[in-house]
Amino acid sequence: MSSPAVDDDDVTSPTSAAPVSKAAAAESKQLDQVTAYQEDEEMDSSKAQAALSKLQSGGAAAEAAAAAARELAAVHVRDEDVELLVRELETSAEEAERCIRQQKGDVKQAIIKAIQI
Repeated sequence: MSSPAVDDDDVTSPTSAAPVSKAAAAESKQLDQVTAYQEDEEMDSSKAQAALSKLQSGGAAAEAAAAAARELAAVHVRDEDVELLVRELETSAEEAERCIRQQKGDVKQAIIKAIQI
């Protein structure tokens, strides 16, 4: 008797006696390569911790900026003071008001600071 014909596309799997097509074997090999590469690229814990602390410190900076903005908004600014800075320093009303707020409402210090810039 003759042996059964073996199809060129069938290959015996190393783990089982069932035939596997060459395409399936190639796909399996590629999948193994991808997962091996992913394992090599795993992030170690020190890199993860550094990234986490960087994100947390960015949140602290944003919170500090928001607190500073709330503090400036709480400063009372008179319209006459803003008009004085606009007229004398030839600046915009927004710039004049911001400058006065940064000096805690002290117009004299606001003028000195604006001139120094």
